[in-house]
Amino acid sequence: MKFFIEYPFVLALIIPVIIALIILINRTFIKFNNEQEKREYNRAHKGKRIFITITRSLIALYLLIALSSPYTLKEDVVKGDYSLKILVDNSTSMSLFDNSVVNEVFNSVKEKIPVTKMPIASGTSSPIGNAIINNMHGDDNILLISDGQNNKGKELASVMFFANLLNTSISAVNVNPINDDYSVVIEGPSEAIMGTENEFYIRINKAGNPPAYDISAKVDERPVNLEKIENNLFKFSKQLSEGYHKITATIDTNDFFKENNVYYKTLHVLPKPNVLYVTEKDSKFLDMLKPVYTINKKTSLPNDLSEYASIIIDDIEASKLNSKTELLSDYVIEGGGLFVIGGENAFDKGDYSNSLFETILPVKVGEAGFGGELVTSIVIVLDISESTGQDFSRRNSESKVDVEKSLALEIIKGLSLYDKVGIVAFNHAAYQISPLGVLGEVETNITSKISKLHDSGGTYVFSGLKKAQYMLESSLGSKNIILISDGVDSIPSQSLALSKEFAEKNIKLYTVGVGEATNRAFLQTLAIETGAEYFEPTESQKLHIIFSKQQDLPPQKVKSLVLFNNNHFITKNLDIIAEVSGFNYVVKKSSSQMIVSMGDGKPIITVWRYGLGRVVALSTDDGEKWSSELLSKSNSKLLVRSLNWAIGDPQKNLPFYTRVKDTYLGDTSQIIVKSDKKPVSEKLKFEKTDENKYISHFTPSETGYEEFFNTIMAVNYPLEYKDIGFNKELRDLIEITGGKMFDSSDANEIVKFIKNTSLRKKSTPHYIRWPFIIVALSILILEIFIRKIIESRRRGK
Repeated sequence: MKFFIEYPFVLALIIPVIIALIILINRTFIKFNNEQEKREYNRAHKGKRIFITITRSLIALYLLIALSSPYTLKEDVVKGDYSLKILVDNSTSMSLFDNSVVNEVFNSVKEKIPVTKMPIASGTSSPIGNAIINNMHGDDNILLISDGQNNKGKELASVMFFANLLNTSISAVNVNPINDDYSVVIEGPSEAIMGTENEFYIRINKAGNPPAYDISAKVDERPVNLEKIENNLFKFSKQLSEGYHKITATIDTNDFFKENNVYYKTLHVLPKPNVLYVTEKDSKFLDMLKPVYTINKKTSLPNDLSEYASIIIDDIEASKLNSKTELLSDYVIEGGGLFVIGGENAFDKGDYSNSLFETILPVKVGEAGFGGELVTSIVIVLDISESTGQDFSRRNSESKVDVEKSLALEIIKGLSLYDKVGIVAFNHAAYQISPLGVLGEVETNITSKISKLHDSGGTYVFSGLKKAQYMLESSLGSKNIILISDGVDSIPSQSLALSKEFAEKNIKLYTVGVGEATNRAFLQTLAIETGAEYFEPTESQKLHIIFSKQQDLPPQKVKSLVLFNNNHFITKNLDIIAEVSGFNYVVKKSSSQMIVSMGDGKPIITVWRYGLGRVVALSTDDGEKWSSELLSKSNSKLLVRSLNWAIGDPQKNLPFYTRVKDTYLGDTSQIIVKSDKKPVSEKLKFEKTDENKYISHFTPSETGYEEFFNTIMAVNYPLEYKDIGFNKELRDLIEITGGKMFDSSDANEIVKFIKNTSLRKKSTPHYIRWPFIIVALSILILEIFIRKIIESRRRGK
């Protein structure tokens, strides 16, 4: 039987209270005539005081233990609700499927258990997530007959986690299409800068086995050549002139829905942004930017920066910037972009350390990996709840908890032997598997203990994180937690609140997701709150970059660049193969993001937001000497995207602009206009929301293109027709709730499953306060009884 303490801080009062009792009991409040009289009194009462000190200390001990609320968890099997609620999706996309399964399942099951049937969607609206929330009340069972294509309201993943919290089991019937259909979608940028090559992908979604199709695409009514990348995926590249462009993709085939055989998209090509390039040398990087941007080269910062979308400072000493730092700071705070490039006169080589200019940057001078810290402390937190006993994926039968253990051991192998490492495991409670200790001394013991872990119990992420926080409280230097979990959490709000507390205490929380149905959004939020990162299982080796030291890595690995954050605008879908021979010694600031690093974790590209503006720090040179490989055709996208990210909104300095986004029939779109006077339109009614900012709403009535103030919006078929066929993710999502997939003929299996899941296990705390209170009272009564006897004997004498 395991015991838990609800208020462990109360136990910390035991020693102070006992010390206070000893002082009070041994203190004499009687006034004596002389020292001799005092000594005789103390000698006569010495035994009594020792006795009272012992009894009162024991009473205080037991009362404080009672106040700390010790308890055990009692697991009861509760007979739940045998009834079943069947939610039926009647939306248009279900026309592709055999809807006779609804009555087949309903009629078969209703003879054996109470069952109700509820329609949840209709027409081109499929708010499946909202419907599930509206129909579950906790400790109940839901069977979903749907294609699982949720196009409105709450995300299905969030709903499933909420159902898990309420102990609602959600299962689904596997429906197969009887009608065949395709849908066409164009993927690509909605904005681009004039002079850049833009890539577009045309994806064909498929339900059933429709006949072959012919595909064509046009840009401004002119046909383009398509390159087939794989089955049902095509690509084309195009460099376009300034202004709006209409892109249309069409498939010609004999399928079920004709509405989704044409897709419309717009691309807004913006004029070349005006960029100030400050440098005292010739630069190949500057030459590379000229076709894409309007470059103004200067050797120093001018007094007026307002005309520039971004400023590039290339290898300039701090002494030549400090006088203009306040001007530069105001420019960035008000929304300007700043791109600072290193070299032999920048950062550590340009006296940036503790300068005014350094305050604007997302990095500070120092040696990354050490950063002036005394020691690196790391607590690895492993999720061993029952949900981690499920298969890692449909293609990998290894359990998630086994994958977690393998990842933990792999992470430990990549750490320095001088790091302090501790291990925590958690389910509904937290367990210290190994206390914080120098890895070189405890590695064998840690490895053995991790390998013995197995899954059981509920999931309470907060308990594991809180235990890790306690272990780190007395540590010096860098404090880090690595959470390895599937992201299932019974009370996620507590974990999120704790991550904010970590940020205040400079504790970094890195998260690693495990399993196909991982709640990535939850784990990403936990990490981002503390200025850390979220990693997929295949990316866990990037933790070695954060914590390992240069001498642990071969030289070629140290020089290779690593895309540390693959989800950022700068690095998304990029494949960079490059080495740098030199760099500036910098350390990222706590609220910044390292996007690209050296193989040993030294920052190369680091970013942050400064006021309304954005700042990029490139801590190597402009390609002249150290990083020439970054200027190659494939790698240069990294630098161009870095500058584009710094620019942010190229239109922000324009006196008038209109912003719209491509939309779908049935959706209401927002039209934003910046103007010094209220815009007038026959179709739209505008309201002022800010200085020179007006907003209107528009609901399209037909597909094609709409125009507002020379701005074009594409309007596509309703979202209902976009993602067709059975949602492959639904199987993994329902497993979060403990549900299952059934075939329409599995009536007996459905009934058996509902009856089994209705016998629900509930863990309730069983408090053990009264035994300690009774013991304390017994000691007090015994003390009073003994003192009465002694006093009676004294009177008798």
